[in-house]
Amino acid sequence: MRVDKYLWAIRVFKTRSMASHHCREGKVFVDDKSVKPAREIKEGEVVEVRKGAVRFRYEVLSFPRSRVGAALVPDHARDVTTPEELEKLEMIR
Repeated sequence: MRVDKYLWAIRVFKTRSMASHHCREGKVFVDDKSVKPAREIKEGEVVEVRKGAVRFRYEVLSFPRSRVGAALVPDHARDVTTPEELEKLEMIR
């Protein structure tokens, strides 16, 4: 599945165009390398998304057919964001 479509489907971004835009700006990483929106991802890979000063990390568990409800997101992605990054988010709030 394309990385931009996956990030939209698991509700990291509100629209798919926002997900593509973040990829083109170099704010989405797989294996510590910036990726383009069309990059195919595989199960087990970790996708890192930089939103402002915080870097969110998601492990790919499976691929949804389309956008899923918030309650179903844990079936498809595991949030592996480090506690330090979550502390940054709390400080910003």
